[in-house]
Amino acid sequence: MTDTSAEGCFMEKRVKTRVWIDPAHLGDVGQGVREQLNRCLMRYTTALGGVPTHIISAALEERSGAIVGDAPGVNCSAKANYMVFAPQPGQLLIGEVNAVSSDHIGMLIYNNWNASIPRAHIPAQYEYDHEVERWCDRDFDSPLIEEGSAVSFAFQAFEMGGDGAFSVIGSLATPHTGLVPKAKGRPEPSQKRKATDDASEAAVAHSGKPDAARVKGKKRKKVGDVDTAQAGAAEETEMNGDAPLSTKKKSKKKTKEKAAVDSPRAVGADTAAVDASSVTKKKNKKKKKQLEA
Repeated sequence: MTDTSAEGCFMEKRVKTRVWIDPAHLGDVGQGVREQLNRCLMRYTTALGGVPTHIISAALEERSGAIVGDAPGVNCSAKANYMVFAPQPGQLLIGEVNAVSSDHIGMLIYNNWNASIPRAHIPAQYEYDHEVERWCDRDFDSPLIEEGSAVSFAFQAFEMGGDGAFSVIGSLATPHTGLVPKAKGRPEPSQKRKATDDASEAAVAHSGKPDAARVKGKKRKKVGDVDTAQAGAAEETEMNGDAPLSTKKKSKKKTKEKAAVDSPRAVGADTAAVDASSVTKKKNKKKKKQLEA
């Protein structure tokens, strides 16, 4: 009986292979073996029939190796146990939809690998709605599959690319496939934004306080009113030919300050002039007395 659960798509596999040990790793052969074996991780490997995710154990089969031709490394035989992602046809997987179009449904599985359900593997009960960009069920006429949805699908095959790159091909034409029900109380992806907006409005209505955006708008409006009033006052001043009230107050204040500063100087100058006159008179009287004598 085939295991159709998503957990059954990972299995441990043992493989024997030949590795090249660099001269730099001859002091730590185990590290050199692991570096060679790590190169096939997260890539489809034909010998394993799947995608190795990590090495469970690795070791050399023998303590000797061969130097081939002018190759700098030492060729050795090694064995390793891998954890391999190797789903079987018909096995159920779950992916998160990240792309929706009229010819396929794109998904990400295990947050690592791309998966795709082509139009040929989407049953006739589904139809694509171009207006809302979702796949809908014709029987219920309700949105089903969109970006962010979780979908259960049946594994079909690996689609190979270059250098070990791959994509998973799936199908919705088998039982127990389709949209995975959301957890209780969890909104659909298209409803998240609306639910957030409704919650914000409800909180504002309950507290009686405007939100930050509205407060900022009011502040900008007040600033605009002040600027408008100032502009109106300036226009009225230009029409009447008078200086603004604030300008008059400033001019009077400057005049008073100047008078207060200049007054002590003027008084000091007058006093100095009187003193000089009295001294001159005294000198003239003294000279007159000397001449009479």
